[in-house]
Amino acid sequence: HYPLRRQRQMCIRDSDTSLVVLTGEGKSFCAGADLNWMKSMISYSQEENIEDSKKLAEMFTKINECKVPVIGKINGHALGGGVGLLAVCDYVMAKDGGKFGFTEVNLGLIPAVISPFCIKKIGVSQARALFLSGEKFGASKAKEINLVHQIYSADEFESKSHEFIKKMESLLLKDRDFFL
Repeated sequence: HYPLRRQRQMCIRDSDTSLVVLTGEGKSFCAGADLNWMKSMISYSQEENIEDSKKLAEMFTKINECKVPVIGKINGHALGGGVGLLAVCDYVMAKDGGKFGFTEVNLGLIPAVISPFCIKKIGVSQARALFLSGEKFGASKAKEINLVHQIYSADEFESKSHEFIKKMESLLLKDRDFFL
């Protein structure tokens, strides 16, 4: 269920890595957990659900504590656990037009695993309101609540984000020991 977790483990072990870029393919960055997988969890025991949540929390913690900067290149919608991924990034660039939200509440779930990271990123007041409402919001609000640092139009997203990543790589290669 968590291919990203395996990627993170490989990345941390690679001493040549100067930064990590999290991005998606297609129209969405990350729409959260796979709904079919979530439906299958109904048959899990309480112990299995707890173990699964611990594995997911471990993945978010590893990204959050990564020894090199983690850049979020958000190419579209980030919903549910996708917002959790933004919360553990050091710097987040978003394409204008994407939607964000803790939409799991609309399924009767709470954002339990991602909540500590999101609260740290956006603050208690914003987190409480958004965790309760399940409201979807745009990139401007995401920037206003400190979930996103930079917004680029759809036309300039690829070029501007690439430019920023190259700039960061150049700076980080000059002073790698600062982060290690």
